[in-house]
Amino acid sequence: MYRTVRYLSKWTKLLRPPLGQSAAILPSTTAGTDKARSRNNSSGPDWTHSGDTGPEHWHKLYPVAKGKSQSPIALYSDSPIQTCDLKLHGYRNQAKFTASNVGSTVSFKSECAKMANSPCFINGAHGWWEKYCLNHLHFHWGVTSDEGSEHTIDDKRYPLELHIVHCLGNMSLTQACNRPKGLAVLGFMFEITEEDNPAYTPFIDAMKNVKYKGEEEKVKTNPGLTLESLLPSTLDTGFFYYSGSLTTPPCSEVVQWMVFSDTVPISENQMSVFRDLNRCSGKGCVESMSGNWRPIQPTNDRKVYISTSIDIKNTR
Repeated sequence: MYRTVRYLSKWTKLLRPPLGQSAAILPSTTAGTDKARSRNNSSGPDWTHSGDTGPEHWHKLYPVAKGKSQSPIALYSDSPIQTCDLKLHGYRNQAKFTASNVGSTVSFKSECAKMANSPCFINGAHGWWEKYCLNHLHFHWGVTSDEGSEHTIDDKRYPLELHIVHCLGNMSLTQACNRPKGLAVLGFMFEITEEDNPAYTPFIDAMKNVKYKGEEEKVKTNPGLTLESLLPSTLDTGFFYYSGSLTTPPCSEVVQWMVFSDTVPISENQMSVFRDLNRCSGKGCVESMSGNWRPIQPTNDRKVYISTSIDIKNTR
């Protein structure tokens, strides 16, 4: 049975692989390449979101960044409608996460990712029925609330975009990034409201303790903290779906995207905690992480569809 759903609200460090090997996502604790260290005088990645290591230069180290199926893209509500029976399993279970500042974003690793037979997964979209198991979720945001989202909807950009990342089967993130259609990502936009969004209070509280790169903090759990609680109050307008890529290096074209039109509320007070995060390590460093979104990429000849078939399953 399909139904609208109630209120849902380590992006790992990505490094250039050795010559002749495919790009892979490596753990955020891995040090950067020697070249990156010499250029940045730090152990940071060999890419950023601005300057001479920003998105317009990523293709110099990661040629696929100039590929024909890159993300994000501009999405439009007049896209053709096609039934895509997305099913979300375990989204009503109590959620447990660990917050990590990985330098390029704040990542929330799911306890479900540690389970061999995870109860948290999605299937049914893009014509596939394989299980895509929850790995983590992360965010992209702007310096101000006039920017921040990576995708745009009808040319509108939002202050914050959430990505809920799922890996094919029981693959690790690294394995999934080297497999065609290895990842399925749900994207959600946020809009500013006067009041705080209470569903995100545990996340915001944890973020206050991961201000610097490399810091981690367990998110305080409560019975009301579920993946469903992090979503929009309704999903009436459905979601866009298309085939694309990671929005950060190595920009692998392995992602099945589902980007939702209905938005999640968040206050400026809560956004200020995002903007207080730094991409550098060591207390006292000031190198803001804000502005960690990639510009719109060409759609080229890809098909983009809209579907309203969504079902949240009770999985225990």
